[in-house]
Amino acid sequence: MTVFSFSKVIPFEGIPHAGGEYYLRFIRTLSRHVNVQVCAPHEPRNAEAPLGLAPPQAEYMTSGRFFHESLVGIAARKLVNLRRRINPIAISAEFYSAIFSRNIRRHWSNAEVLDVQWVENAGIIPWLRKFNPRAHICVVAHDVLSQKYRRQVASTEFILAKLITGVRLRFVTYLERKYLGQADSVIVFSDKDKELLVSMDATIAVEVVRPPLADVLVYQRNTSDFSSHCPELLFTGAFGRIENQNAAMWLLRNVWPKVLSEFPAAKLVLAGSSPSDELCAQADKFDSVEVTGYVDDLSPYYSRASCFVAPIFEGAGVKFKVITALNWGIPIVATPVAAEGIGGHNLFAAVTSDPNAFAASIVDVLRDPIDAFERARSSQHWVRRFYGQEQFEQSLISLYSRI
Repeated sequence: MTVFSFSKVIPFEGIPHAGGEYYLRFIRTLSRHVNVQVCAPHEPRNAEAPLGLAPPQAEYMTSGRFFHESLVGIAARKLVNLRRRINPIAISAEFYSAIFSRNIRRHWSNAEVLDVQWVENAGIIPWLRKFNPRAHICVVAHDVLSQKYRRQVASTEFILAKLITGVRLRFVTYLERKYLGQADSVIVFSDKDKELLVSMDATIAVEVVRPPLADVLVYQRNTSDFSSHCPELLFTGAFGRIENQNAAMWLLRNVWPKVLSEFPAAKLVLAGSSPSDELCAQADKFDSVEVTGYVDDLSPYYSRASCFVAPIFEGAGVKFKVITALNWGIPIVATPVAAEGIGGHNLFAAVTSDPNAFAASIVDVLRDPIDAFERARSSQHWVRRFYGQEQFEQSLISLYSRI
């Protein structure tokens, strides 16, 4: 069997975002059982991807420019990309090349399975049906886009912006239902996302395959550690994503001063790529806050964290950073949005969206870290069972064996 995968990114070890890390493990697992070919847009991040760090069993290619470098071609490309800004499920200019380039199409038009990563790329499905009508089309829905936009509408205060976002929500909901309904199967990461899609259209064939985010045995905290260092809070994320930026700003403005009033020696680490000038300026108001920017390895930060915080109010889908923190056995204080789709609230030290309760829950963890870590250890055992590599491989290969 040959699986041809359409993706935003070329996967490689150390890719600096959660979706890319999932895709790396997806390709690594799938390519042990079937032939896999990967196509991603010809963008700097993919053209410069270190293929030596990509899963070696798969074949990789990038789609070139579909529009010529003439004034007309440049204008057409800008128009297509502007359309995608309005409609995030519209086909990107780069994927037009993947569809119409004979060199690339000869690969995917003969594949038995066509894998489409991210709902944002589902707009290519009608063309895939046209040129390869016998193929099984599988979409991996990293997020349910309509839920993301529904939350944007709810959080937008300005009337004009709310109206515009509301129009986009209706558009995205219609297209998400349309294109996912044309797929033969849709993979989601949680029962919550399955319920959302089935409620949208009961004919969508949805399969839950939990991501493999807890397959490595990590550091076990010793109780002696708690007296040897100052309390340290951790929040990780790609801060170029607006939901992570807004989460960090909410934390700094509404929660962190309350924590410092109880624990003046505490430290907060915001670890992740692309922090904005606004975020850095807000963090600079506190001597106790460190903004790291991109780091190759987050392990040192997880290994010394006293508490992981996930103050997320926007976006959709399972938050991989939260599962990673559970796997490290760290007490977590999270909002309902950050905790959704993973498991029960008993996995967390606290789940709340109220800033006063959020701060009080952090203080409770720091006051009695031995008890907090003891409870987090039971969550750690649970997450390794439900989000380990073994369950992922079994679920994924079981799905593909039925195709």
